[in-house]
Amino acid sequence: MKFKQKSKTALRLCACVILFALAPIKNVLATGLIKLDANGFMRRSEDRADSSSTLSVGPDIDSRGKIAEGKLDLQAIIQVSDTKNLTVDKNAFTVEASNAYFATSKQMVNHHQITIGRRLYDWSKFDDEWQFGTYSPRFIWDPMRPQTIGLTGFFYTYESRHWRALAYASPINIPERGYPMREENGKLVSTNPFGPVYPESAVIAKKDIPINYTIDYPPMNELVANPGAMISTRYSTEENGKGIWAQGMYGYMPVHQPNLAIEPAYILQKDEIDVTVHPEIQKHHLLTFETGIERSKAAIWASITKEIPTSRDIPSGWVGMNSEPAMIYSAGGNVMLGRKFNLNGAYIFVDERTSPEVENQDFTVDLGSRFQYHRAAKSSLSFFGSERMTYTLGFLADLEKESQFASLDITYRIQRKDNALTLNLGSDFFASSTGKGYIGQYQGNDRFRAGISYAF
Repeated sequence: MKFKQKSKTALRLCACVILFALAPIKNVLATGLIKLDANGFMRRSEDRADSSSTLSVGPDIDSRGKIAEGKLDLQAIIQVSDTKNLTVDKNAFTVEASNAYFATSKQMVNHHQITIGRRLYDWSKFDDEWQFGTYSPRFIWDPMRPQTIGLTGFFYTYESRHWRALAYASPINIPERGYPMREENGKLVSTNPFGPVYPESAVIAKKDIPINYTIDYPPMNELVANPGAMISTRYSTEENGKGIWAQGMYGYMPVHQPNLAIEPAYILQKDEIDVTVHPEIQKHHLLTFETGIERSKAAIWASITKEIPTSRDIPSGWVGMNSEPAMIYSAGGNVMLGRKFNLNGAYIFVDERTSPEVENQDFTVDLGSRFQYHRAAKSSLSFFGSERMTYTLGFLADLEKESQFASLDITYRIQRKDNALTLNLGSDFFASSTGKGYIGQYQGNDRFRAGISYAF
């Protein structure tokens, strides 16, 4: 459940403000991007289309002056096929921006900078590597390739040769968004072929009973008016975070993913089950320490995070998500093998405290966890055939749910002074012995991918 319409309105307003602010600044570099992505699935399914296509169009504006600077990389995205009827659906259109900010220039005050708007920073190594959406929110149009986007608010940075201090505060929070979802005749359907399939019936007393869904959207102020703050300090023995480095951070901020609770009710007169989905925005404390070594041809890092979410009262008879403190341990690294190969690997372990399970005897459903994986490992091998051609083979294993994901990508780039053309061919494969977890739910969605983008 992704609160699409309300958060999209806030993002459009933010983008308009940034465009107006950037207008008087000199040294503006503006480019445009047109991108078309297509998916073809290897297996037929009644729950999704056999293929889908997505068109993205948007500007990329980068402005730098002696007093101020800013950036806007806005995307307008439309999915041109529907899960059910393969027609264009108005709900399959959205806009997103990783950056949409206005800042003071580093030329005006050395080392110091103040920013307002949405800005993408490298807050946490583990969050960038695993894209959990713990510190930075995500745009999850493609669930296997989420896009990290920036936080929205006020930022202050101090950067010197060895130190970086970064502070963030905001009176609002825009929850992360993903594939469009809508209610249709009591069902939850999505235009995205990777949209989850919810049960349409349940068995009660050996009888198949239909299920009708309703989403109880919270008021706008409960959705957006959620303040948060965070501070980070990093030290490195060399410039730009190179050499031996260490960083620590603390934040108290909203959880970017909504917490879900299910309220099931059996209506005897209609002989049906009415299920109401109650999303709610929670907050959490985050305390992280990370360290590593960054060299030109190799790097290694380790991370530990303590996460304490606020509690949510779940009425008797509801089914809710687990919301208990967790420890997140992760480590990884990469190495260049000669001049042509780059090997990358990482491991993560989430030790999440679990409350005693309370089962609803009439209705049970697995709402999953706020973490994609609890114990997982991944690796990738890239081969640089030339300046234009890159081959990448990736593998990810969910060790707890016994599920695996493999991908292959071939990228060809034609770079010119004023434009660039990028072609991509790829494939994804899913395997699972349990059918559970983030990867397991997509078993059977093996696909071929093709994409073409033109920057001008």
